[in-house]
Amino acid sequence: MADEEMDGAERMDVSPEPPLAPQRPASWWDQQVDFYTAFLHHLAQLVPDIYFAEMDPDLEKQEENVQMSIFTPLEWYLFGEDPDICLEKLKHSGAFQLCGKVFKSGETTYSCRDCAIDPTCVLCMDCFQSSVHKNHRYKMHTSTGGGFCDCGDTEAWKTGPFCMDHEPGRAGTTKETLNCPLNEEVIAQARRIFPSVIKYIVEMTIWEEGKELPPELQIREKNERYYCVLFNDEHHSYDHVIYSLQRALDCELAEAQLHTAAIDKEGRRAVKAGVYATCQEAKEEIKSHSENVSQHPLHVEVLHAVVMAHQKFALRLGSWMNRIMSYSSDFRQIFCQACLIEEPGSENPCLISRLMLWDAKLYKGARKILHELIFSSFFMEMEYKKLFAMEFVKERVSLYSPGCPGTHSEDQAGRKLRNPASASQVLGLKYYKQLQKEYIRDDHERSISVTALSVQMFTVPTLARHLIEEQNVISVITETLLEVLPEYLDRNNKFNFQGYSQDKLGRVYAVICDLKYILISKPIIWTERLRAQFLEGFRSFLKILTCMQGMEEIRRQVGQHIEVDPDWEAAIAIQMQLKNILLMFQEWCACDEDLLLVAYKECHKAVIRCSTNFMSSTKTVVQLCGHILETKSYKVSEDLVSIHLPLSRTLAGLHVRLSRLGAVSRLHEFVPFDGFQVEVLVEYPLRCLVLVAQVVAEMWRRNGLSLISQYQWLDQRSSEKVPLVQIGIQRLQPDIIQRVRDIETFIHKENLEEGTEIT
Repeated sequence: MADEEMDGAERMDVSPEPPLAPQRPASWWDQQVDFYTAFLHHLAQLVPDIYFAEMDPDLEKQEENVQMSIFTPLEWYLFGEDPDICLEKLKHSGAFQLCGKVFKSGETTYSCRDCAIDPTCVLCMDCFQSSVHKNHRYKMHTSTGGGFCDCGDTEAWKTGPFCMDHEPGRAGTTKETLNCPLNEEVIAQARRIFPSVIKYIVEMTIWEEGKELPPELQIREKNERYYCVLFNDEHHSYDHVIYSLQRALDCELAEAQLHTAAIDKEGRRAVKAGVYATCQEAKEEIKSHSENVSQHPLHVEVLHAVVMAHQKFALRLGSWMNRIMSYSSDFRQIFCQACLIEEPGSENPCLISRLMLWDAKLYKGARKILHELIFSSFFMEMEYKKLFAMEFVKERVSLYSPGCPGTHSEDQAGRKLRNPASASQVLGLKYYKQLQKEYIRDDHERSISVTALSVQMFTVPTLARHLIEEQNVISVITETLLEVLPEYLDRNNKFNFQGYSQDKLGRVYAVICDLKYILISKPIIWTERLRAQFLEGFRSFLKILTCMQGMEEIRRQVGQHIEVDPDWEAAIAIQMQLKNILLMFQEWCACDEDLLLVAYKECHKAVIRCSTNFMSSTKTVVQLCGHILETKSYKVSEDLVSIHLPLSRTLAGLHVRLSRLGAVSRLHEFVPFDGFQVEVLVEYPLRCLVLVAQVVAEMWRRNGLSLISQYQWLDQRSSEKVPLVQIGIQRLQPDIIQRVRDIETFIHKENLEEGTEIT
């Protein structure tokens, strides 16, 4: 290796061949005060040479060189002796209680129908075959990728949480050996190495400048080698990409197919090498030809060769970190600490937050590696999983208390982070909303989005309770829904999904699923804070139902049949998505009598607010069967009517649960009888039931198949309207009930003309 000076730091001798003695770099690093600068200096010399041939790389030689030049010296520096011997000792020192296997797309997973806490709890094939669940009722599924084996998670299973391989105390393991304890020297080295490694991975992964590297890596003379890099998207088919490459690069079909397959698998690929002008010209050609076959041009960038090399190595370094962390819980905890530390004097969030916020801008291959890093570190340690969830859901988390001098030193950071749960501090930046909005704008599948990790956190009962109680996660999710759906609101502040984007609305369903995940497990013990936060989230959820109550009103078609059926699938699909969530909210409320009564009061107020048009309309006097009635002027067959009444269904469900608990007798304490307004509550359910009757009588045939399809969906659920009508009749005064009976008798005797229904 040649000797030269950079920033006053000592330089190592560099040779174009991998070093024969990996102890040399390790010894040199040990002499440096700033390991991060020395480490970057080492990478700046070797990485561009190892990953120089991007177009046609010799993968086997690349891996051999990077292992000998970088990874083996790092491992020597970490352990202070032959890493193969140390890793072998750690490998046989005990089994881990958590499996932590990350599922690949198409891999088989198993869920026990007898023992799983919820349907999201699954096992990998190896754990299932060596568990008691193989003799139970079980389901097999095909993973879409990105899932996580729940073997060893005691909160995921009623019985048999461990397979034979991960059972504590088996095969001579003890509680002490399960965590693979490390000596103090190795822990100290890990605290020095891991922050530098993760910082390099993050900085290079999110690096945007295509021509230049960060100043710390610019120690070599810059060459003029660039790459034209094509990125994957979901707008263009295989044939479109192949066509564009053939026309733009004038290449053979086989070469274009090879490029396309690699782009689809990894997310990006260099398709042209040369000087900057040549690559820029190729970029414009590809974009021009792709616009001929699609409204969206292909995503193409021109990157310098050294930028490509360092970004590729950063992902390989992430895979190395995954392997190292798999040997010890201490390694995982130190890694998590490094990810959660915020740099003093910097406005940037912690490293793991920066990765999350950049996720939608990363290509497929980078996302997969970084998600695996999260799985193998944060999700394997419950306390750090809690901190990651706090970062993900709502707040920025600071691991240091304000006003404590010197808390950013390595020693003090290590001591403070031994108790991470007590070190969190709210700084108030809501990441969840931003992540979900970026996912909705993104075109990649959910399985490779960081938002897909929500199921791994929200379905853990204790973690879900913590997020509700401390982070108000229900309100965060519902507010996110309200912020991503305003484009579908009409002038009456009701949803109208005519002309909706099926793909975009399908991505909104992911947010609704998060609400279902967080409500899967009902709490056993209610605290005052949990009750207050749940009620706040319930009120926020009622705002969504308010926008759905009475949405997409229709009018009976008279005369000519409609020419084009309106869009109706979106409104029904959202109702179906929310159906289980409505039941979950009702079940949560039914866990506590006072909570149920307060929730009933809030829902009642929401229904009354949605009925202002009916309440403000003038009354007309009707004389019928010797009775004089005052009623609102309304005809289902002539006026606008809606079948979407989620608020009414929710109120009916809450009332049924009040009856089951025997708490109806206390209802007057929260909703006085004179303020119950029975006629308002039953008005819209009655309209809907009349509409159903008229559809069955084929009075709405001219409205086309859309209403028939909605009726078929509604017919299976029309009983949900009946309880509210029964509640109304129960609370009517006796003389009014007698009048209704007299009118009913009169209607049966007289042959009324069509359209004279009275609601």
